[in-house]
Amino acid sequence: MAQFRISYDITSKMEGGYANNPNDKGKETYCGISRVAFPNWKGWSFIDRQAHPIRNNAKFSYLKTAVEQFYRVEFWLKLSCGLMPQELANQLFDFAVNSGKSRAGKTLQAILNERGSFLKIDGLIGTKTIAALKRFDSGEIAKALFVERENFINKLIVEQPYFKRAWLSRLSYLRSFLIGRNTAASILVVGSIALAFFF
Repeated sequence: MAQFRISYDITSKMEGGYANNPNDKGKETYCGISRVAFPNWKGWSFIDRQAHPIRNNAKFSYLKTAVEQFYRVEFWLKLSCGLMPQELANQLFDFAVNSGKSRAGKTLQAILNERGSFLKIDGLIGTKTIAALKRFDSGEIAKALFVERENFINKLIVEQPYFKRAWLSRLSYLRSFLIGRNTAASILVVGSIALAFFF
């Protein structure tokens, strides 16, 4: 089963340090943690005590453990990533960190339903979703998840072109962790999945 450290090391390479980009809906962020989405994260009190303005992409060694704990609790455990194979966990974890747990979870459930499962598409990865996963090849599910994520990002780029380069770079990076890396065939299988629940 998947190990947190492997997935975290992959994702953390794509998350910078401190940022407060007016073009980012997350506004002030640290290592990908948005103050808008997670105002009670304990690291904010430390950041608020630092001399401002804080240099873009600045990192504080004091917060390293707090950041890792945050991602383990808020994403890894809540998505049950440790109960699935590593290749799929890598893709689901990064998708969730980049675009939200609900969106990533719902996309995974929709992919499984397209293949014959009967899951409630609620984004909650519990025992039923994990059981459904065991019926399929995890590598193929990982590729399908990547394809649906890519489709979503391409639509998002039209609305927010400012982040096009960063988002496409991240997709390219995550594609490299797919075994075989041939996602073209997956498009024929999952490209028609309705994503209406995202909007």
